[in-house]
Amino acid sequence: PSLRTETQLRAIEVANDNGIIIMSDVWLDKQHTMDALTTLFEGFSHSTPPIAFIFIGDFSSKPFVPGSGDTTQYRENMAALGQLIAAFPDIARNSHFVFVPGNNDPWGQGALPKPPIAEYFTKRLAKSIANVSFTTNPCRIKYCTHEIVVFREDLLKRIRRNCVLPPTEGTEIVKHLVRTVIDQGHLCPLPQRIRPIYWAHDHAMRLYPIPDVLILADRFDSYSINYEGCHCINPGSFSAADLSFFMYYPVSRTSQYSKIPKK
Repeated sequence: PSLRTETQLRAIEVANDNGIIIMSDVWLDKQHTMDALTTLFEGFSHSTPPIAFIFIGDFSSKPFVPGSGDTTQYRENMAALGQLIAAFPDIARNSHFVFVPGNNDPWGQGALPKPPIAEYFTKRLAKSIANVSFTTNPCRIKYCTHEIVVFREDLLKRIRRNCVLPPTEGTEIVKHLVRTVIDQGHLCPLPQRIRPIYWAHDHAMRLYPIPDVLILADRFDSYSINYEGCHCINPGSFSAADLSFFMYYPVSRTSQYSKIPKK
């Protein structure tokens, strides 16, 4: 734990409010994804690098199959991303990179929480970056006075399919989802038969106390809303949709939607 006071941590936030980049479904096996990331890094190479890049899986457009040629390809894709980041020294040296796995990433498929991507796949990537973290799904990030929870799951589709009481007419479905998750204090309020959870690690799925930022990375339209003092973001699908992402600013506790023009 930090020995700094909340006042000191707040001062650090104010002095370094460069934003946090959030993107989901970063398919490294697609050339248009790598081209878009190159454009993104080039844009920040002429300004102050972001505080962090939160890259959320899936990191491949197809499910990972153990024992197949996917293993070598997955490692090569990760290494290629490392080489791309290393080509921008200021970003590689000053920004923190966080990698949160999706359901199609190795290993631990079938139940939540999902373990981090194994070092076997990420070792070459990690050598290219000064500050990098490979986390579980979900994960919690502590930045100064902020607690950020990241969860990659197509949650809206599952909940709509299994809800007992459907949303009333006129209710915005996104607000309904956020209220359901936060009010119940659990990231995945579904029966075990629908979405298995490792019982010994169920505490990792709980949302009490409510975090400052909740990232529900879902293959659904992008959105950002506030509820009960929590800023909720869905960055949408970066590679499968329109190359969209969010930048979150800790000081103002606001986020900005952006997308990279397709070439």
